Amino acid sequence: MAIRNHNIHIFKHELELVELATTWLGECQRQKAKSVYLPAGASALPLYKAWNSSESQCLKGIKLVQVDDITEGPKTGEFKKFFETHLSKHTGAFHWIHEDFFQADVAILGLGLNGHVGFHEPHIKRDFLYGPVVLEESTCRRLGTPFKTPGLTYGLGAFMQCKSILLILRGVDKMVVAKRTLQRDPLLPASSLIDHGNLKILVDSELENMLNP
Repeated sequence: MAIRNHNIHIFKHELELVELATTWLGECQRQKAKSVYLPAGASALPLYKAWNSSESQCLKGIKLVQVDDITEGPKTGEFKKFFETHLSKHTGAFHWIHEDFFQADVAILGLGLNGHVGFHEPHIKRDFLYGPVVLEESTCRRLGTPFKTPGLTYGLGAFMQCKSILLILRGVDKMVVAKRTLQRDPLLPASSLIDHGNLKILVDSELENMLNP
C-alpha cells in the first residue's frame, strides 16, 4: 500500500468513526487549530449527528468552513441546507462557501466516486484554490442535477495548506476509487492528499480488503 499503515485506521461502526474523528479534532484544537473545512454528504454524516447533540462540546470555539455547494438550478444551496439541518446548533459558527475565500487550519474530507474531494473534479488543475467549477457528468448524475451544473468549491490548493487532514473512506461503493486513491492514481484528485505530511485516513471495515496488496 502506498501510505504508511499507521496513518490508516479501520472503524467497524459509526460510533467508532465518531470517536476517532472527535479525538482527531480535539488533538487539532490542542495544536491551536481554530477552523476546519467540513464536507456535506454521507461520509461525515454520523459525525454531524453526534456533534449536533446537546452534550457535544467538540465544536466549541472552532470556525466551520463549508467546502462546496451547487450554485445554479433547482438544487442551488443544497449543501448549505444540509448543514443547517444536520449541524443546526452550530450554524452561527459557519463560514459559508459563497462568502469569500477562507483558509482553514485543518480539513475533514470525503471521497467522490470519480476521485473528487469537495467539487475538485478530475479535470481541474491540482493547485486550484477556490472558485467556480463545472461538475462532471458522473457527479451530476449522482446529485440528480442537469449536465454541466455549476458549483463553488475549495480545491486541493487550499486543502494541502491545512496543518492536518482527516480523510473518511466510507461505504462499499467507494471500494474501487478508495483503492486507486491509496495507490496514488494520478487521474484522481484525492490521490494528491496522500502526499500531505499530516494525513489520517479512517476506513470503513467494509473496505478493509482493499488494504491488501
